[in-house]
Amino acid sequence: MRSAGISFAKSLACFSLLLTVITTQTALAEDETPRIISADLGTTQVLQALNLQDAIIAVDVTSVRQPELRGLPSIGYHRQLSPEGLLSIKADALVGAADMGPETAINALEKTGVQIIQQESPKTIDTLIENVRTLSTEFNHKEDGEKLINIIEEMRTTLANTSVKQKTAIFLLDMGGHGGANGSMAGQGTGGDAFLNLLGLENMAKFPAYREASRESLIALNPDVIVLASGGRPSKGPKLEDSEVIALTRAAKEKNIMGMNASTLVAGLSVAAMDEAIRVKTTLAKK
Repeated sequence: MRSAGISFAKSLACFSLLLTVITTQTALAEDETPRIISADLGTTQVLQALNLQDAIIAVDVTSVRQPELRGLPSIGYHRQLSPEGLLSIKADALVGAADMGPETAINALEKTGVQIIQQESPKTIDTLIENVRTLSTEFNHKEDGEKLINIIEEMRTTLANTSVKQKTAIFLLDMGGHGGANGSMAGQGTGGDAFLNLLGLENMAKFPAYREASRESLIALNPDVIVLASGGRPSKGPKLEDSEVIALTRAAKEKNIMGMNASTLVAGLSVAAMDEAIRVKTTLAKK
């Protein structure tokens, strides 16, 4: 009986030790930094805001513009991903927009056990918040997620509490910096349309997607405000105000041609885009 008791005690001690080891390993696994491929700039910016920058091991071409990420491997354009390239990176997760692909590349990665997270490119603040919450939950950074959501809500309140007298607007995308009537005008459902919604202005372009802004359309629409989106962050649209066509619009006559950084809308609404909207709307409110 005594020897049996000793044997039981030893077994219990061994079990306790094993349980401790398993618990410790589980805790380490939960705290382990994931290896994440970020397939669009919006996702990258959210991951950075969630203090997950060190987890990013590869990015798409839009995210490479970030100075702190230029040394990372590039996976190219998010709609033309290479299965071989993705597999060689040995990631734990691939995160990007719902339209990243092709499907064969996504499926190949998923079959190896890599987690695939595809999110809608946000056109509203609510969708942006939903994306933040999803990523903060998936990567166990809920506290950082709530902090970021609080910041977004504060920015939403600032925009809502800033009143402007202007009512109508158009959004011109001019990445080439040439201005004039050659820019692409943002129609319904675009990032430019979402930006005008942040400003509380009616987008006068009622067509879908982007279209080249013709002389006739600019004169006919005659908006209160023209937002010129370019690669930098000009305080006003370079060369656009000098256009004879633009000079005929109400926006030009009232000096309501506003510049903004187009890169903040590459993947839909972002915190940076909201910051731009606050800057533009605050300027308009003073007029």
